[in-house]
Formats: sequence, C-alpha cells, structure tokens
Amino acid sequence: MADEMEEDLQRPDLAELPLCVEDLPDLAIAGVVSFLRWPDVIGAFLVNRRFHECGAMAHHDVVREQHTAAWLSNPAQYSRVRADLPKTAKSTIALAFSSDCSTLASTHGDHTVKLVNVMKSEIIATLIGHPRTPWTVKFHPHQSHVVASGCLGGELRIWDARTQAAVNQATLPHPVISLSFHPDGEKLAAAAGTKLYIWDFSTT
Repeated sequence: MADEMEEDLQRPDLAELPLCVEDLPDLAIAGVVSFLRWPDVIGAFLVNRRFHECGAMAHHDVVREQHTAAWLSNPAQYSRVRADLPKTAKSTIALAFSSDCSTLASTHGDHTVKLVNVMKSEIIATLIGHPRTPWTVKFHPHQSHVVASGCLGGELRIWDARTQAAVNQATLPHPVISLSFHPDGEKLAAAAGTKLYIWDFSTT
C-alpha cells in the first residue's frame, strides 16, 4: 500500500504539465487546423512554424480537390460528353468498356443492356431478353462484339452485339451479382447467392 502511495506521489499530473505546440504530434496539429476557418488557418500558419508545416500539408489535398472541381465545372475547359438514354431506362446499374474501347455497355432497370458508341455518344444497340434487371455486364477479353450480362432473375446471357441476339444462356438459382471472363475467353465466372460458378460456355 505504501509503495502504491509513493508511486502516485512520484507520478506527474498530466493536467498540470505545460503544453507546448512543439510537443504536439503532426496528426494532432493537422486535426486542429482542419476545424479552423480559412482566415484562422492563415493566422495559425503565420504564428507558428509547426502549424504552417503540418497544416499546409493537411490542406493540400483539399485545395487540389477544389481546383479540380472548379475545372470540371467549366465547360470551356472540360467538355463533358454524354449519351442521352430514354426515360424508359429507369435506372443505370453497371458499366463496362469493350476491349477495343469503342463500346460502352450499361445495364438498366427496364431489364435491358444498352451499347453506346463511345466516339459518337450514341446508343447503337439495346439487348432485350432478361426477365429481371441485369445487375452486371462484362465484355469478352478478345472479341469486342461479345458481351455477357447477368440479372436478378438468375439468368446469364452471352450476346453478339452485331446481331443483338443472345448466343448462349444459362440459369442459376440465385440473382447474378457479378461476372468475370476468364483470360482465355472460353469461361465465365459468376457470383450468385453464396456460391461462385464457372461456366465453360464454349462447350455448350
């Protein structure tokens, strides 16, 4: 008991210790500066070297993001290109570029997959056939006209963009949430429910 009392007497009271800015860690200073308004930030930079070093670093990313946002919002500097979708599309869920970068595929709430010409920003095909909303879409790694999609109804479809027809299809017991082509271009992996499926569609 006596040893504990002696230890308590020797232990300094942190509340009574003098606190110096130079003793604060960088993250603490950056945190303080992040809560200050810009006029107060400038004042802190001028008053103390640590605030200038750590605070300037903390605000560098913020300033860069503000500059980027201002640049993107100026049509004269950044011409945004878009493809107008019909109102019947309802919503857009997934996107994928073709291997030759010429086509962008998108899935929609009207149960369709739409293909957009990237250079012209025009819809060049609408793939119809899924019983429910397609949740994922992927292009073939080697053949830019072949695209795969999977829907919430558990259906997998492989399309030929040139004919807009499904050249192969399969049905899984759960909604298809994600797809990925094998690099050899002959197999398609799908995530549905709690299982992963690998479909060798080249043999069916």
